[in-house]
Amino acid sequence: MTDTEGCVDYHTDSSVVTITLNRPAKLNAITRPMHDELLAAFRRFDSDPEAYILVLRAEGKSFCAGRDIAEQASSGASPTEDLDPTLTQYGLPRTDKVVVTAARGHALGAGGYFFLAGDVRIASSTLRFGLREVPTGVLGPYWVGAAEGLPRALAFRVAIGDDLAVSELSQAQLVTEVVDDDALEVATQRWVDKLRSMPPQHLMATKRLAAQVAPFQYTPVVRAAEFHARDELDRLHDTAEAARAFVERRRPEFIGR
Repeated sequence: MTDTEGCVDYHTDSSVVTITLNRPAKLNAITRPMHDELLAAFRRFDSDPEAYILVLRAEGKSFCAGRDIAEQASSGASPTEDLDPTLTQYGLPRTDKVVVTAARGHALGAGGYFFLAGDVRIASSTLRFGLREVPTGVLGPYWVGAAEGLPRALAFRVAIGDDLAVSELSQAQLVTEVVDDDALEVATQRWVDKLRSMPPQHLMATKRLAAQVAPFQYTPVVRAAEFHARDELDRLHDTAEAARAFVERRRPEFIGR
């Protein structure tokens, strides 16, 4: 067993499933085994005929501080290497069911993607958000502007890993609601209750059709082009250097190849 196995908790309450990232001592930073557990939990929820609302939350003061970059530093390969091709651009399985994400502290890198996977996104006023792939030698979220309806300048900031304050997230309509930190759980429950008051099949059909008319769809063609680019980038010195420098807490020395 690795030190991150058992760090994803699963709880069922009738129609609602709560998945909790439970590695608070490491700010819920995610390794590949932990990510595999998270995927299995999502698929368990999706296959449950009674459940149609998922709450993704975390223990401790941080939602998720990102991936374990030490894995990339040792391999020199993208953290997305060999991932299931059926995953969405947010690194999670597709589902027509409703997903609620609730986050405080850090939602960085992988944590930022997981937060954006929510149909309802509830942020604590403490939230710090950033998709930090480019600074750590990984292809950035080129799709984020189209998928999230962002202005070009803001989309580029997000794609290159610039952090956004919670006020900027709210202004860009990347969150459903911002609440005081001590009100995060109450607000989450309020949204769950609101969703449970609606007819389940109507909710899920609305989500399914909305995805079909979205400006960005993560199709097999798009994914193939993305992973071709990832393969090319993985051959570069700078990919491993970015990760090694992060792990060693030093300034990276990029050579452009």
